[in-house]
Amino acid sequence: MFSNSVAGADASVVIYILMLICRACDVEPYSYTTFEVRVKFPLTEEIIEELLAATSRVITGVSKLLPKDFPSDVAKRIFQELEDPAQAMKKQRE
Repeated sequence: MFSNSVAGADASVVIYILMLICRACDVEPYSYTTFEVRVKFPLTEEIIEELLAATSRVITGVSKLLPKDFPSDVAKRIFQELEDPAQAMKKQRE
């Protein structure tokens, strides 16, 4: 969740969101990512765009799955660490 640069944070958010979406869709993340690397999936840019568009929806869905007694300040910080780089990456891509 911590990066030494904006580019590192941008790359991290893509991976974090990809893992969350894989889990939400019952797809094993390691298998998906190794498959993508092996075949050099040509739609990577489109997938990144879809992931960025889904960031808020995924955060909302995951937040609903948290235990009721989960500290709200911790959840807010975690979700902000996902949202901020996604927003920065969206701005860079415009």
